[in-house]
Parts: sequence; C-alpha cells; structure tokens
Amino acid sequence: MFPLLVALYSQLLDLPLADFDNGVNQHKWLIILLYLLYVLLWLRFNRRVMAMLEQRRR
Repeated sequence: MFPLLVALYSQLLDLPLADFDNGVNQHKWLIILLYLLYVLLWLRFNRRVMAMLEQRRR
C-alpha cells in the first residue's frame, strides 16, 4: 500500500518522484501520516468485519 500511496500522492500534486529522494521532508512526513491513518482505519474496519463474520457463523 505504501508504494501505491506515494504514487497517488505524486500524481495528485503533480510532483516528480525525485522530489522525495532530494530531501523534501514535508512531503515525506505527510505521506507517512497518511499511511498511518490508512493503517488505523484498516485495523478499525477489519475488527468490525471480523466481528460481523463471527456473528454470522453462530
């Protein structure tokens, strides 16, 4: 997911990927924060889905 997030970020802001290697820290921090948000949302919704599937089994 992380490479996809970087590619989408660069496409949406029309930034070349080389800007990430040149030390533009603002973009790096934003991508890391977006990734962490994605992980937190995934964990939350994954728990709900697993709970719903567990209820259906009973």
